[in-house]
Amino acid sequence: MPEKGDVLNGRYEILEKIGQGGMSTVYRAMDKRLGRVVALKVLKKELAEDEEYSRNFLREARTTACIISPNVVATYDISGDEEPYRYLVMELVEGVTLKNYIAKKGPLSNDETIQIALMAAEGLGDSHRAGVIHRDIKPANIVVSKEGRVKVIDFGIAMPSSDSKDEEAVLGSVHYISPEQAADGTADVRSDVYSLGATMYEMATGRPPFDGVSADDILEAHRANALVPPKVYAKKIFSALSDIIVKCLRKDPDERYQSMEELISDLRRCQKEPSGHFVHFYKTDEKKKESRKGDSRIRRKYAVIAGVALLALTLAAAAVIFAVRRVNNGTEGETRAVEAANESGSSDLNIVIDAGNPVPSLVGLSVDEAKSVLNEKKLSIVVAGKEYSDNYSPNTIIRQEPEEGVQADAGSAVVVTVSMGTETDSALAQLKGLTMEAAQEKLKAVGVEVTGAKKVFSEDVEEGLVAGSEINPESAKLLSEDENGETVRKNTGVILLISAGKESDGVIMPNLLGLNYVQMVSVLMSNGLEEGNVTKVPQDNVAKGVVTAQSQTPGELIKKGMKIDVQMNLDPEEKVEANWEEATYYDVDSDGELSPEYFYADIDTVVQTPGVFGPSQDSSFVNVGVRLIQDVNGVSEYSTISEPRPIATGSKLPLTIKNIRGAYGVSAGRLEVYDADTDTTIMGYDLIFEPRSAS
Repeated sequence: MPEKGDVLNGRYEILEKIGQGGMSTVYRAMDKRLGRVVALKVLKKELAEDEEYSRNFLREARTTACIISPNVVATYDISGDEEPYRYLVMELVEGVTLKNYIAKKGPLSNDETIQIALMAAEGLGDSHRAGVIHRDIKPANIVVSKEGRVKVIDFGIAMPSSDSKDEEAVLGSVHYISPEQAADGTADVRSDVYSLGATMYEMATGRPPFDGVSADDILEAHRANALVPPKVYAKKIFSALSDIIVKCLRKDPDERYQSMEELISDLRRCQKEPSGHFVHFYKTDEKKKESRKGDSRIRRKYAVIAGVALLALTLAAAAVIFAVRRVNNGTEGETRAVEAANESGSSDLNIVIDAGNPVPSLVGLSVDEAKSVLNEKKLSIVVAGKEYSDNYSPNTIIRQEPEEGVQADAGSAVVVTVSMGTETDSALAQLKGLTMEAAQEKLKAVGVEVTGAKKVFSEDVEEGLVAGSEINPESAKLLSEDENGETVRKNTGVILLISAGKESDGVIMPNLLGLNYVQMVSVLMSNGLEEGNVTKVPQDNVAKGVVTAQSQTPGELIKKGMKIDVQMNLDPEEKVEANWEEATYYDVDSDGELSPEYFYADIDTVVQTPGVFGPSQDSSFVNVGVRLIQDVNGVSEYSTISEPRPIATGSKLPLTIKNIRGAYGVSAGRLEVYDADTDTTIMGYDLIFEPRSAS
């Protein structure tokens, strides 16, 4: 196996071993080409020589590479056939497995359980949309990063959804495996729902849903034994969360959530209605299966206030009688007894639990969010008024009537008062369309200082007027404490955003400094600008014949068609060099002569740098470089065409390069214009290379 200091494929330097499993060893490694730390998963040598293991290893690479998700560990690269080791290059996540996290903390809180489950479900939903079923979801295959981000790992036994049954596939861990996998290896997206439910059960209770002396005992329990609801072991679990977990763990796949999207929807609702009984359970028999073909599911709404008789895993319940009481507006209604039997002997009944129609909490929500919440309760909303508030942001609800928890009839209204924010917030909201002087006066009246101004494009505000504002990050404290220890909201510095007119009429001033005359004119033309006056001023510390000053600041928003004056490093009597035959924006390192030892290609195009400069942009420049990538004898070789240099964000740049030199005998290559700060490709161009005569 590789050792510290070894470099694989001339690129990945081994830093240290960080983990080991039955099939592979994981190392921390440095990608020397991109300068980032990665995880290197190396298949054990004896297994790499085994055709079946090697095939499974490659399958994992192909499987994970097609999943794009912030909640799934990314695969970057894979070893070549000629290399001495089989390995995957993967995203390195600093953190702990959920298994270790639970072992250290014990049962997790309701909020933690929901948050972790949501992120894992998002990742699995993304993998399902990519056509991949994980088939081995368990706490050991979920990583919690130091930043609190959850990522699903180890798709080693994952299969494409088109191949959901594999007789030779390794079964998932027995404590979390679905009944259908335990029975015959069959798996679909609902199998991942079951396994995630088992994982949620362990998060909430500190123990798996089924246990036994042997693996066979546990598998049989998944198939046949009654589930002890999580609320038996976790007394403080949210009612809604307990219901969600129970639904995930139904033995019949048709009775579970049918997709991760359905599960995510209920988990999010659980955050708003932790005591709610909105999870819909339904029973599957042949008659009801036929009725569901007509796209209807049986829903029975009852309010359950009686206890459930819980039986051991080793016993079977023939029938359980529940006392059911309907509660409506605080008065007792009809009481009835419901008798039901579970096919597997389970004591958990298939009843939709509905605790009446209590008014939900709306305080802190926006009006639109409140409407969505109330629609589910068949309630409406009435905004009674607005007022200033130091504690609630603008357009959020301060008070409501009736209050949370009060029973309300369907069709009734909840009356709310909405925050206008602080007086400062209100003043900031009224700046649009004012002159800069009027805006300063309005802000001065509420104790806010204008610390600067900058231009932005605006489709609806006339040029020169205020289009908006932003808090100055260097002089603003949004939250602080007063002398009584109370948290108050303050604004001490504001930057005014001045309209530069419509974006279609404007352009971001490109950076001309350091360009020769031809390059300068090319950039101006590409950006819809014109050459103005050229002043010759000699300087000793810069290259001869280049721009040393410009009349408009790089990154500033200006009108198209504007004439730009420049200053160049030339003696007054010198002529401006203008060799248009060799016009190129980028300087290309070259010996100036063609050689029979290389192949060559040309490019003539215009590159649009990314982004639009504005209040949300951290910088008005991007460091742009040009590189060539070619496959030479099975190895990707990179060569620099132009070193990175700062370019104004949003600029159009001519890219005209002749005789780009490639490797001998290699007829293809890809030219990339890239952002050197993030190592992301701005534009890529496929080129054809050919031999050229030096004559």
